[in-house]
This record gives sequence, structure tokens and C-alpha cells, in this order.
Amino acid sequence: MIPENENFEKTLREALRREPASHDFAGKVLARTVGAAVKAPVDPKVIGMEPKRWFRRPFTLALAAAVTAIAIVPAVVVDYKHREETKALQARRDLLTALAITRNQLQRVRAKVQRNVRFVQ
Repeated sequence: MIPENENFEKTLREALRREPASHDFAGKVLARTVGAAVKAPVDPKVIGMEPKRWFRRPFTLALAAAVTAIAIVPAVVVDYKHREETKALQARRDLLTALAITRNQLQRVRAKVQRNVRFVQ
């Protein structure tokens, strides 16, 4: 082995070897535990101050409603415009059909009138 590795291994073994605990170790741990328990934050559920759920908070409820409205309103507006355009196109088709029928009937009536006028003269 390389001498540097032997020195490193020896140092590592010394650092990781077991040492017996001091005779007052348990007392020190308990003292820290008792002190930490006093300083620990109080659980809000224990004293009856449970935090409100997200849907019970007015701000988050208003925010959720606003986001929903922002998502829904444009879709409704686009759908309304599409339906109105469809109605307008259908009305245009109906008008053109009615005008074509009227034109045909007027042409027939004009032809009959012209035939009758020829016979009368």
C-alpha cells in the first residue's frame, strides 16, 4: 500500500471508532428535549384555530371566479357571434330564394299579359 493511504485509513479509523457515552449524556438529551418542547410552535388544530380551506377564503374564491369568467366569456361571445352569422346567412339564402320565386312568377305573369294583349289588338 501507499504510505499516504495507510495514514488516511488510520485517521479515518480513529475518527470512526466507538467511544463510550458520558455518564450525563441522557440528562443532557432530556434537558434539550424539554427546552425544545417549550419553544416548539403550537399546532393550530390543537387550540381550535384550524386554517381555512382554500375554498373558504374570499380572495381565493373571487380569484377562482374571475379566472373561470375569463375562460368562459370569450368562448360564449365567439359562439354567439357564430350563431348570429349563421342566422344572417340563412336569412340571406331565404331572401334570395324568395326573390328568385318572385322573379319567376312575375315573368310568367308578364308573359301571360303580353299574350292576352296580342289577342286583344
